[in-house]
Amino acid sequence: MVAAHSGKCVDVSNVSTTAGPLIHQWTCDPASALGTKKNQIWRLQGKS
Repeated sequence: MVAAHSGKCVDVSNVSTTAGPLIHQWTCDPASALGTKKNQIWRLQGKS
C-alpha cells in the first residue's frame, strides 16, 4: 500500500510479527514485489 500524499509504503516497524507493532510510512522497497521484504507485504480481508 502506497500513501498518495507521500509516495511511501505502509511498513511494519522492525519486521515485527507480534500483535500490536508500530505501523509507519517508509521508503518503498522493490523487494516487496518479490516477496522478500516481509514488512511491506499486506493482505486486505473483508469483515463479514
